[in-house]
Amino acid sequence: DGGGGSAAAAAAAAAAVAAALAAEQDRQCAASASAAESCSGALRQEFEVAQAELRSAAQGSPLVSPPSASQPGRSPSPPPLGSPPQPPGAAAADLEAAALQRRVSVALASEREHYCRLQEEQLRARLAREANDRLRARL
Repeated sequence: DGGGGSAAAAAAAAAAVAAALAAEQDRQCAASASAAESCSGALRQEFEVAQAELRSAAQGSPLVSPPSASQPGRSPSPPPLGSPPQPPGAAAADLEAAALQRRVSVALASEREHYCRLQEEQLRARLAREANDRLRARL
């Protein structure tokens, strides 16, 4: 029977294509996970730097940006046309202030996210307790 052989060959070809697609998807997922871990580590380091800077600012000591916090390859944007000339060092101070503001924003967003997760967990726990109480009342 020639039809059985061609059906088996088609099934084998389909299985090979499915395996190749699955392997490619696994590679893409692994690359995405690796990139996510890398970004997570970079954000964690940036958050720790911002925390240290905030602590030093709270203690009244001058802020010092560590070299790892700088972003090579970025050039400052020129001042808007028609604006008064800035004193020397103003651009660097503006960049430092913008970097600190960004770090503080990241820290506040992270804190807000943790607060929301805590609220979710507390709500889940309360709903579970209420459901358990209703089940006990039925018994």
